[in-house]
Parts: sequence; C-alpha cells; structure tokens
Amino acid sequence: MEIRNISWEQTIPLRQSVLWPNKPPEYCHVDGDHDAMHFGAFVNDELVCVASVYIKSDKARLRKFATKTDYQGQGIGSQMLKFILHSLNNTVVIFLV
Repeated sequence: MEIRNISWEQTIPLRQSVLWPNKPPEYCHVDGDHDAMHFGAFVNDELVCVASVYIKSDKARLRKFATKTDYQGQGIGSQMLKFILHSLNNTVVIFLV
C-alpha cells in the first residue's frame, strides 16, 4: 500500500461511492476542497481510501474520510490516519469531525 497526496478531484468518486452513493458527484465537493490537503491510499495502483484535511490558522480538521467497502477492516484507515498525523508534524491542533 502507498499513501500520498492527491487532488481534491481524485477524492470525489470514492467519497460518492462510500459516503453519498445516492447523490450526484457534485454533491461530494465541499467548501474548502480547493485549499485543503487530500490524501489517498493505493493498493496495486487502485485508490481505496481518501481523507481530506482542512487547515485554518493553526487548526486542522479531518473530514471526508472514506475507504472502499471491500477494503474496510484491514487497517488501511488507521495507516492513513498515522500518515496524516505524521505529515502534519505537530504544526497544528487536530480536530476529528
């Protein structure tokens, strides 16, 4: 598995399929996406988990965290969270919402 930064546009299909399967893709775009940090976990080049971090001043908010159903329960989300926390490197206060 590889975790890396991705664009907000790359998060939309997975957000939709996991969080809002009955909504159109444009519903999955949230205010602040353009300025947020977005992370993706890839297994064999397949995007299986996404998470977005919205930073304002010295605070970070983790939102829109989604893992493909068939990859849930395998620790991918936990590894993603560790990666994000390490990436932020204690430079901000983190709120999980």
